[in-house]
Amino acid sequence: MITPQISLLNSQNSIKLRFKKLLTDLNRLILYRNLLDNKIIGYLTNIIKELAEDEANESIVEKNYYELTHDLIINAEKENLSGNILKSYIMNSILKDENIFAISCEKHNHNLESLYELAFRDISVLKRVMDIDTKHLRTLLDSNDETIENYTPTLYKDEKTVFSEYREELLDIDSVPELLDSIIEYYYKIGSGELVDHVAFKWDDKKGFSGIKYCDLGNMGSIVGYNYQKEILLKNTSAFIEGNPSNNILLVGSRGTGKSSLVKSLVKEYYLDGLRIIELKKSQLKDFDLIIDNLRNRNKKFIVFLDDLSFEDNETEYKELKSILEGSLEKKPENVIIYATSNRRNLIKESWSERESEIHSNDSINEKMSLSDRFGITLSFYSPTQEEYLNMVKKLATENGINPCNQDDVKFYSMNIGKLSEQTGRIMAWETLREDAIKWGISQNGFSGRTAKQFIDYIIGTYKN
Repeated sequence: MITPQISLLNSQNSIKLRFKKLLTDLNRLILYRNLLDNKIIGYLTNIIKELAEDEANESIVEKNYYELTHDLIINAEKENLSGNILKSYIMNSILKDENIFAISCEKHNHNLESLYELAFRDISVLKRVMDIDTKHLRTLLDSNDETIENYTPTLYKDEKTVFSEYREELLDIDSVPELLDSIIEYYYKIGSGELVDHVAFKWDDKKGFSGIKYCDLGNMGSIVGYNYQKEILLKNTSAFIEGNPSNNILLVGSRGTGKSSLVKSLVKEYYLDGLRIIELKKSQLKDFDLIIDNLRNRNKKFIVFLDDLSFEDNETEYKELKSILEGSLEKKPENVIIYATSNRRNLIKESWSERESEIHSNDSINEKMSLSDRFGITLSFYSPTQEEYLNMVKKLATENGINPCNQDDVKFYSMNIGKLSEQTGRIMAWETLREDAIKWGISQNGFSGRTAKQFIDYIIGTYKN
């Protein structure tokens, strides 16, 4: 007969052996070896290492457990993680680790040759780490703190990244083969590294790409007019995504006409089809070769976005852009396209000396115009007329819950406001709104989509029912 003491001893020995085996297997990670340098996983490794000893030092376990809890809470708030935040954190770390396996999955999906077996071994180990029973750890520490197993974030609790639901689905998978296949599919459809969370990026010459957490992608439908320009943008972008011939595009025209908003709205239209956007400053064009090296093997389509582009006569970055668009020996990869906006057709400002010189004026003008000509498509955006501007105002008002009506309807709604307010929203006389919108445009920045939006923002902010 086995006594309770012997049974408990056997159980403790079994746990120690499991932790020893897990520690050995963690040290044998290959593809995901970078995770061993992760600070949070380091705390967990310290705990595993101590519990694998014949006599565990409780103070070391306790210190590392609460360091682990502290850092997990900070990460959970930043990333809006809930439930078992240790499990969520490790899954995020797996997805964000930009290793050779992850990049290969992006490009080749399940056709992975030897990498699949290596990944299976690593994911099997990491799955065991994800499934560590933190309740058992708390028992050893005589703690009732359930923070790690059942956490609810506060700071960004109402915010979700575009792909957070896809990540959460992975947490419910128990089978290692099924989990690995789902991770491969995630890499292929969404990406790894910074691509895991974001669809818009900026470039840092030291850190590389970084995702823009709070990006304003806008909605193409909210931009009134410019139907021809929208059609060309959509057709060209669709061809680009499908791998068909497509052109770099220059959007030229008056300020406030929605050029930048249209480019950004394309990502909202096509991000599920793999479209991403990277905003570059003209001073970063010198890094374009490095950027290309980062993008060439990614299974996503990237718009390189140059906003409000123009060059002074003494600036030389335009030569970099000319080479990028056409003329460089290195071919631009098929998953990269350049969209730029500018307030002027001639991107390089002329100097007075060039205008006055008859000998060199033609050569100089041709040199400067050749930059614009290297964009395959140029779309012009004219300033809207007063009536087009007012149509924008009316559309934006309606989208923001303001119901522009004639004076008689306003009186009727006012008499029945208790019954009709939910259906009608805020009631305003169109005659008054129209007159105020015209005055606003004249006194502010002229008639444009941007002015219309600023006017409606003002109305919403000051409206009293």
